[in-house]
Amino acid sequence: CRAAIQTNPNIDRTYHYLAVGLAYFGKADEAKLALETAEKLNPDKSKLFYYYAKLRVAVFLGEKNEISLTLENLINSGYSVKLLEADPDFRALKLDTHY
Repeated sequence: CRAAIQTNPNIDRTYHYLAVGLAYFGKADEAKLALETAEKLNPDKSKLFYYYAKLRVAVFLGEKNEISLTLENLINSGYSVKLLEADPDFRALKLDTHY
C-alpha cells in the first residue's frame, strides 16, 4: 500500500487497505490516521467501503463502541448482513450479545 500511496497519494481506497493492514498488526494510531486520510480525500464518495474498512479496524483493535456505531452505519449504507456473517474476521461479532 505504501508504494501505491507514493505513486499516487490521492486514491482513498489505498488508505482503506493500509488502515486494515495496520490495524491487523496492532498499529492503532497509524490505522486511524489512514482512515482519516481516506475520508479527507473523498468525503462525498459512497461510505460503504469506508465503513467496511473502519469496521475491520475497530474489530482488530477491539473497540466495542466504535464497532457498534460502524456496524450500524455499514448496514444502513446497504452492506449485506449475510456477507458480514460469512466473513471470518467478523465471527466474534456473532458471539457477542451487543451485536
